[in-house]
Amino acid sequence: MKKRLLKMLAALMSVTMLLAGCGNSAGTGSGSNAGTAESQEESGGENVQAEETKRLVMAVDPDYETFDPGRAYEVYADLVLHSCYDTLLQFEGGDVQNLVPCAAESYEVSEDKLTYIFQIKPGQKFSSGNEVTAEDFKWSIERGIHLEGNPSFLADSINSIETDGDYTLIFHMKQADASFLTKLTYCMFAAIDRKVAEENGASAGEDAASADTAKTWFDYNSAGSGPYKISSYTPGSDVVMVRNEYYSGTAPYFDEITIKTVTDTSSQVMTVQGGDIDIAVNVDVDQAASLENAEGITVHHAQTATFSYLLLNCSEEYGPISNEKVHQAIRYALDYEGILSLSAEGTTVPVGPFPEGFPGSLASANPAELRDLDKAKELLAEAGYADGFSVELYIPTINVLGVDFVTVGEKVQSDLKEIGIDVQIVAQDSAVAQEGYRTGTQSMGLRMWGPDYPDNGSQLAFLPGNVVGLRANWAEEANPELAELGRAAETTVDLEQRNKIFNEIAEKMNEESPFVMLMQHATQYITRSNITGADYSNRYLFDLRNIAAE
Repeated sequence: MKKRLLKMLAALMSVTMLLAGCGNSAGTGSGSNAGTAESQEESGGENVQAEETKRLVMAVDPDYETFDPGRAYEVYADLVLHSCYDTLLQFEGGDVQNLVPCAAESYEVSEDKLTYIFQIKPGQKFSSGNEVTAEDFKWSIERGIHLEGNPSFLADSINSIETDGDYTLIFHMKQADASFLTKLTYCMFAAIDRKVAEENGASAGEDAASADTAKTWFDYNSAGSGPYKISSYTPGSDVVMVRNEYYSGTAPYFDEITIKTVTDTSSQVMTVQGGDIDIAVNVDVDQAASLENAEGITVHHAQTATFSYLLLNCSEEYGPISNEKVHQAIRYALDYEGILSLSAEGTTVPVGPFPEGFPGSLASANPAELRDLDKAKELLAEAGYADGFSVELYIPTINVLGVDFVTVGEKVQSDLKEIGIDVQIVAQDSAVAQEGYRTGTQSMGLRMWGPDYPDNGSQLAFLPGNVVGLRANWAEEANPELAELGRAAETTVDLEQRNKIFNEIAEKMNEESPFVMLMQHATQYITRSNITGADYSNRYLFDLRNIAAE
């Protein structure tokens, strides 16, 4: 193996990136609800006072299904798991363009982008005290693949994994994957303590989907090398994490973090105001506005990668809505400024299905320049529908980051009425609306989308012939040029060239696709004023490793 590795290294492009350790801390003070634990022990007749325990308490309305790194793929589960498990790389702060080291100290990529060699930092330890090795990474990733859980698709481009010694991990790829390094930030690619996991029923064999019985254990425990470990979990109540005493990186500020389940947004706000909770995540627009000048509270605004859009069915079975000129007319008819007014401060209109802030995305469009009713009417007439037509708009009865979807639908209905399109709203339970969306049987739908991972490769699903494109019955042959550009974006690893391809796709889709982008949602959350480092992240929600107090 050693000779084989040396030959491989000779063929590799010299792109080694020297990396530093992960887990920066911020601030030097104590949390707003940090308690002072005092105990008296007899030691030579002297009283001993225990050090103050620094605690952070966060309120969320979570989506936990599991804390098993090989199975979890929910936003709030990732918030917990990123604190307990180290991946090879991670994103720093809220920036999904700033990929930095974590468990790896260097890596090399072959010229053909089919081989990745990672050097693992020696001396890292799991919360059990066992050392982290390349074999732990290999076993953990193979387990995630064979579990066939929600995140397993992230590894679809991997052909095989091998190790060389204790600290060298090698990926062999099926084909070039421009999103691969981004995907490695997910906890399916984190190191799990193999010894502890196997003792509790974990398996990485090809039959892991049926043979692995470790989920229940992982739901209440962790076996990672991150700065924290799960201390307890009470479903419907809270999950508590405490410091990993064996963590080799920079120690986090807080000794203990509690994430409380608080489903009511008003209750979240009141507990922060009362000083019992430091961070409330699920705060609506009106609540945030009322707290802008509140003493002891900071209101934060951030742009998310979640966006809402109209789906227009391309099948002639659905009548006028399938016409390309009708698609263009609808784009020009909408009052984007009015639509944005329904959302939070900082909401924008993305160009194509590519969220602003991702590599390769264009700057958001100016909503004041997008509406042109005369142009919309002209296009409708060219399509043969000068007198308009009637169409059903299917809307899930959901609230997306403080925005009521039915209200957005009513705004779309009002706007399109001005050019003669009679929109009939069909409000449905989310599960019912989802079924019609997935089967491509909605004439017109109001939908929301959150990227699978923070890279525009995830957004290629909207292209003709791809999964979301087909939900609008938009086949590859309808626009083969766009389909080909999408394939190029998937495999082009050169960042500058890849970004140009995404720019071209975005501009074309703004004119030629059955998807009308309405808004890229902003969000708001509140913290106690002494909390620092609570930056919103489109990858982790928050990086709890970096939160501190002053």
